[in-house]
Amino acid sequence: MTSSIAFARYVAVGVVGLAACKERPGPPSPTVPIADSRTLDRLKKEQDPYGGLTAVATGTAPQRGGPLKLPPSGTVAEVGGLRVEVVSATARQTLGTAGLALSTEDFFLEVRLRATNAGQTARTVRFADVSLSSATQRWTLVPDAQRVAGTRPLELSLPAQGASPDVVLLFEVPPTSLDAPLVLTLPSVAGPGGGELALAIH
Repeated sequence: MTSSIAFARYVAVGVVGLAACKERPGPPSPTVPIADSRTLDRLKKEQDPYGGLTAVATGTAPQRGGPLKLPPSGTVAEVGGLRVEVVSATARQTLGTAGLALSTEDFFLEVRLRATNAGQTARTVRFADVSLSSATQRWTLVPDAQRVAGTRPLELSLPAQGASPDVVLLFEVPPTSLDAPLVLTLPSVAGPGGGELALAIH
């Protein structure tokens, strides 16, 4: 994961360097062999060690991802008068705006939740310890991504009989994870003794 601003600056410098080289053509030295394809590949990699991530960050590569289809059940959970619902789940390779953006060759998974307090008193709901898991892997929130495009702070106060605005949570996951069932786990989301919630995402 990296800042697209930094990559844009790096690519611009590389382009200027190549242009400068082209302004001074000359016959190749007879003692230097013409570069074969393996040498060219190595030179390209040295010029851009991040490979496809540069293209993603600068917008020259097509963006992959999109909305995930939510499962028919399991997207709503309740504990102690607190109801949490998955509103949407979207895979993205870039987050943020032109001024500040983050890009990844994997995917940022943006999960939107809505919390409703059915009780007669106000309560505090915490999302900081949330995790996402498949059958074989587990992921926690990405702090940088959360600061750029997620909900802050992750501790919300809900009035009695009230609902929260959408809560945006951000994870970084490999492409293969989007083909498997995913579960969002919220431990003690309703505070001490409030129990644990598990929500199906995909």
